[in-house]
Amino acid sequence: QDEATVIVEEPAEELVADADGPYHGEPDEIIDLSGSASGGVPPYVFEWDFNYDGVTFNVDATGATPTHSWSAEGTYTIALRVTDNIGTKDIDTTTVIIETPNNPPLRPGTPEGPNEGKTKTDYTFSTSTTDPDGDQIWYKWSWGDGNVSGWIGPFDSGDTCEAVHHWTEKGTYEIKVKAKDSKGEESSWSVPLEIGITKKARSKGYFVDFIEKLLEKFPVLEKIFKIITSILTSFQNIGSNIK
Repeated sequence: QDEATVIVEEPAEELVADADGPYHGEPDEIIDLSGSASGGVPPYVFEWDFNYDGVTFNVDATGATPTHSWSAEGTYTIALRVTDNIGTKDIDTTTVIIETPNNPPLRPGTPEGPNEGKTKTDYTFSTSTTDPDGDQIWYKWSWGDGNVSGWIGPFDSGDTCEAVHHWTEKGTYEIKVKAKDSKGEESSWSVPLEIGITKKARSKGYFVDFIEKLLEKFPVLEKIFKIITSILTSFQNIGSNIK
């Protein structure tokens, strides 16, 4: 009886599976996976586990280049198992990151505030914008004189941001503002507000400045002073007539 000879092909190199990745996508987006193998004894069998726990391998798809989608945001571990022609197996893992893309805040509105003023006088300006994703917002102001604020915030989407600034030199300046969200995405700069700054008049003295500011803050006092002045003038005229 003739003896049969069995020839076992020895692999030239060790079998290595490659799941590629990491992969990125949005919820429900179909993602193309790309597996490959080297070494071992071809041909290969490719099997995929789309939520690999590191212990049990569940076959969710076969073939080197399947497609799959994930409905929820998160980071998923997937695994590719390759079996060669003599039954040798190798597993490679990678990740799939599913996230909704972030949108930057909308361009802030043109700053609101005075369009003229004096040097060395503080002025308040305001603006607001919204974030399409509802993220909190920070604002950065450019004052047109080389000064740029840091990021001011956070503010809820749609809330108003106020900022105060003064200029030391006369001139015309453009005030603009931009926004960023909690994920660091920035808007474009707003349409600028132009402000003309003239030199502040020399002080008339502390007491006179104090009285002018007092009358400006409490207009009713000006009426009282006028009445008192009128009465004093009347008494002065009466005294002059008696003489």
